[in-house]
Amino acid sequence: MAGLARHDPFIEINIIKNPDEFFGRKDELRTIFTRLQGLQSTSIYGERKIGKSSLLYKVFCDIPEELGNEYKSAYIDLRDSDYHTVYYFLKNVLSEFKCDPEVILENNTYNKNLIAFSESIKELSTKYKPVLLIDEFDHIIKKPEEFNKDFLDTLRTLGNHGHIAYITASLYSLKELCIKSKLNSPFYSIFYELQLGELTRGEITDFLSAKRKDVNFNAEEIKLIKEIAGNNPLHLRIACYHIFANKGKKWNRSKLKGKIQNEINHFDDKEARRKKNIRDIGKKVTKYISKLVENYTGN
Repeated sequence: MAGLARHDPFIEINIIKNPDEFFGRKDELRTIFTRLQGLQSTSIYGERKIGKSSLLYKVFCDIPEELGNEYKSAYIDLRDSDYHTVYYFLKNVLSEFKCDPEVILENNTYNKNLIAFSESIKELSTKYKPVLLIDEFDHIIKKPEEFNKDFLDTLRTLGNHGHIAYITASLYSLKELCIKSKLNSPFYSIFYELQLGELTRGEITDFLSAKRKDVNFNAEEIKLIKEIAGNNPLHLRIACYHIFANKGKKWNRSKLKGKIQNEINHFDDKEARRKKNIRDIGKKVTKYISKLVENYTGN
């Protein structure tokens, strides 16, 4: 009907909750679900806006189908104020698992609440295989005075003894986070570290060729999308959003490309790229020094 705006399927650039709009990551999903069969934990990490939260949510949604009803899962986002203290974290996690949250009391000591939480999870594990999916795990490590070594050690003990599995998403690996926090907790040692990178060419092709209502990119549009977005999933959605919004209009390629690039720059993770460049330079220097030493000792 004339005058009504078309629905743009590319408008969502945060967590992808629509299963029809989640593409790729088959190897990562296979790894995570294979580990969950043995109730083993996985840490997903990678640069901002690379798709960590979307992958975490996809795992949460697919657990019943992939693993069956013997698994009980809970998904939490640590940006939510409901999880900003240990008291509310323990209470609300139990609530998400449909356990009694009233065993966590405000007038209890810190350790007494940790014990009550442990006992509840152990009881739950006699009936189900619990999986706790934690988004933005960095927020816990940033508050070591609140989420201290005893807290992390409690979570680790539960996981290490097979009472629960964790899937976390964070900017940095859990090992790096724990070491930086100086908590000296071996919490990270029960996790498999899964670094999330860009999409593959095949995944990009699947995304662009997927059947969507009223969406059909022509060869010129696909060429421009790939030119601007590369293999980055966020860049891909931003480019598709603008090109779809301008479909049927006369557009200047250079001007549209500039507009898309400006929005991409707004979300660009410069800090992650800077650290990657430093690591790459460090590897090259180390390799160069090793070569010099090898040549010197050889002479």
